[in-house]
Amino acid sequence: MTKQKQAAQSRTSRPPVGRGEVRMRAFAYLTGITVGLVDGVLAIHIWSAGFTHAVALFIAALSLPSLLSAILTPRLSEHIGRRIPNCVGAVTLAAGSLVIASTCAVAVGSDGTGTGVVVSYCIGYALLGLGYGALWSLLPRTAHELSLRGHARLVPRANSLLGVGGGVGIALGFVHGVGPLLPSVTLVGFSLALLIAASLLPESPAWYASKGREVDAFLALKSLHGALEASVEIDHVRLDAEMAREQHPLRLRDVAIPQVRSALLTALALVCVQEAPLVVAIIIFTPALLAGVGAAGWMQLTFAAGVVLIALATLTAVSRVGAHRFLRASLGSVGAVLSSMIGVAVFSVNGEIGPVAMLIVALLMMAAQRIWIYPACHGAIDPRIPPWLVTWQRQSVITLNVVARTFALILGGVTVFLPGGVALGVYFGLQCIALILLLVRLPHEYAE
Repeated sequence: MTKQKQAAQSRTSRPPVGRGEVRMRAFAYLTGITVGLVDGVLAIHIWSAGFTHAVALFIAALSLPSLLSAILTPRLSEHIGRRIPNCVGAVTLAAGSLVIASTCAVAVGSDGTGTGVVVSYCIGYALLGLGYGALWSLLPRTAHELSLRGHARLVPRANSLLGVGGGVGIALGFVHGVGPLLPSVTLVGFSLALLIAASLLPESPAWYASKGREVDAFLALKSLHGALEASVEIDHVRLDAEMAREQHPLRLRDVAIPQVRSALLTALALVCVQEAPLVVAIIIFTPALLAGVGAAGWMQLTFAAGVVLIALATLTAVSRVGAHRFLRASLGSVGAVLSSMIGVAVFSVNGEIGPVAMLIVALLMMAAQRIWIYPACHGAIDPRIPPWLVTWQRQSVITLNVVARTFALILGGVTVFLPGGVALGVYFGLQCIALILLLVRLPHEYAE
């Protein structure tokens, strides 16, 4: 009864949604869908080209720039603000998708494996990686600094929409049948819409305050939330600015603090558990794997529809997640283990895994990670670290998520080239390790 009263009070204490909050939500949701479309473009490209050596180049061209951008963009935003990097990230996504669409249109009728064509595709994916890294590394900070206190879980909602973009991209590419042409053109449109949404947002009030420009900070708040809310929120912004001046990076003597060590290990464990099902790899490689085992066209469309439906279910889950986080994460991890076990069992009996079994296992794995594991793990633990490390910890977790997602894509790319039985065994072992890590590492208070 007490928890129900607290939940009711939390709902009634949330600030009203104004025009500024609508703009912020539109930017966040568009970011999730647009980044998800990048997965759809690559998935259809691999589906149409097959598992050639060029696929490794495409993955590297996408992954390495995204890591570089995720590391450098937050540091750059301390000097030039948040608005410019967000706009540049959207422009970079539009440019990369335009390069891929143009290359695909020119290469129609050829085998698409010429050196010039592959280099052009790699340039396009490198631009997509730069834009993805910039936008995804800044989204949590942008949402935190532009939203009113009380509006929570905006970033998890945006993250849940990755599957919408991925599923739509796969469906468009499969129906069109000309490689990544139509998904890339769609990505151009969404990137331009994201650019408009980013340009309609003001500069971060917290960034203005950190530069001593409190008048500009108040005007930014006023343009977002109105004069009344801005008059209250400006005090929080000043407090954040004062706190930011006391921040510093992690040092060796900080690691000697038990709470800091525990927080770092727990954050690392959570990210590993979240990404262990390799969902990004499932989205990108499943269409090609289904084609390799002779799947019918309706199965490809069923997979795309399943990805979208799971994303919408995840959106509901992250919006309502509350108590029993440890139970949710544990059930999701057990579901991932059982799903991968089904694949191993089918392969052991038949010597291969058919299209129906592959489709079912892929969707079950996605559902376990997205609906159960991710909402329970994301932002669930209070790190209990000293106040002077709060900013460092937040940014490190953001960067770590980008790194983990990229590593999941690379690991998935390596796995699909292994023999079927070995690949399924590796995948099953990975899920077991994640479950053990979840049960052993997470602190007792997380389960309460």
